Amino acid sequence: LREIINNTHKHVFGNIDFESETNLKYDITAVSDSGFLGRYGYSNTDRLKSFISLNKQQNNSFSEISATYFTSLRDSGKQEHFVAPNYLSRSFYNYPKIDTSTGLEIGLLGLTRNQNDNNFRINTVYDIKKFWHQNSGLQLVGIGKLSSSFYRIQDSIRKTRFLKYLNPTLSLEANMPLVKKDGQRIELIEPIVQFVYNPTLKGNDVIPNEDSQQIKLDQTSLYSLNRFSGLDKYETGMRLNTGVKYSVESKGPFSYNTMIGQIFRQEPTNQSNTISDSKSLRSDVLIAGNLEYDKKINLNGQQLYDEKFNLKQAETTISFSEESSDFSSGLLYLSANPEEGRNEDLTELTLEINALLNYNWKASLNLRRNLKENENINAIFGFAFENECSKINLSFSRRFSSSNTLPEDTKIEIAFDFNGLGNKRSLKTKSSCFIS
Repeated sequence: LREIINNTHKHVFGNIDFESETNLKYDITAVSDSGFLGRYGYSNTDRLKSFISLNKQQNNSFSEISATYFTSLRDSGKQEHFVAPNYLSRSFYNYPKIDTSTGLEIGLLGLTRNQNDNNFRINTVYDIKKFWHQNSGLQLVGIGKLSSSFYRIQDSIRKTRFLKYLNPTLSLEANMPLVKKDGQRIELIEPIVQFVYNPTLKGNDVIPNEDSQQIKLDQTSLYSLNRFSGLDKYETGMRLNTGVKYSVESKGPFSYNTMIGQIFRQEPTNQSNTISDSKSLRSDVLIAGNLEYDKKINLNGQQLYDEKFNLKQAETTISFSEESSDFSSGLLYLSANPEEGRNEDLTELTLEINALLNYNWKASLNLRRNLKENENINAIFGFAFENECSKINLSFSRRFSSSNTLPEDTKIEIAFDFNGLGNKRSLKTKSSCFIS
């Protein structure tokens, strides 16, 4: 009890909607001890994010200004950035008569670690997109995009520097959907080929990479013009993003889709080995699929294979849901990758079960297990009783892993909520929880 009193946890959040489509959000969290939240079951997060933002959204524009402060709860104790100001404005315009759209984006970003380490970036992005639809069914999409960034870099090692980076992008995508209708069944084969060219311009400065630490190849990023997460780094060179998607929709219980995709490059790239070998002209092979049965069972899977068709990454989830119970499970595999700080293969299993035992009783189970090390990470088992008068939750939890801030522990928790109390005495139809 003394530890709970001395180690404070404060959390304030809210949302205010103004007229003229303006919204104010804020979420502020502070703790005096980095392990406080995990020890007492509030949260297992390894980083706290406090922010305040003001945004405005209209039919053809969006703008937002915000300030964000991160607090690291990791063992490394690495100092996090204070992000302010963070301004983004995006507007776009459509020209239906010529099947063309344009967009303009302006951003301001300030990153501060301490008095002698702060960066400031101004960036602009202009893009134009043109559509062509052929009578044969062929669809073409052309994109021209120009990104420019200007930096002021100040650190404790070097003097203040002013840097610039210019990134033009050209893209042409061809899509030829093939549709087959058979009664209530619709089959669709959709091959897509996308040509992308990002030239490396002379005169661009070497930019410190703060916001583009990760690059990922999945279903959503296969046809992205830049798979890096931010603006400090861009994919460069000439490449061809290719893929084929096959899907089936019907009024019966089954619907499913599957796809395969790969990237072909003119020259090898050493920007990241998370999606390809640095000496190869081809990326890893992406295979993904989704299956749904009777709107109750959902199966999703995604895998990455190298050129020798060795599995590098795999993520599979399955879920079942009905009125009285629901079940979900996930299996994650990541091969060793020192670039991502992973020196050994990782295989994890997650399991979540919720079941209605009878009208008043529910049971739940949550499990996370490291299959590579053959050991559990954490587990929670609980019961809940609820009727008109009260709600009782009883849970047993065990954390099997430990760190400098979160030791292994076992907890038994019980919580009461008396639903029958409050204003129910004043209701015309009196609650059965009260004896008159």
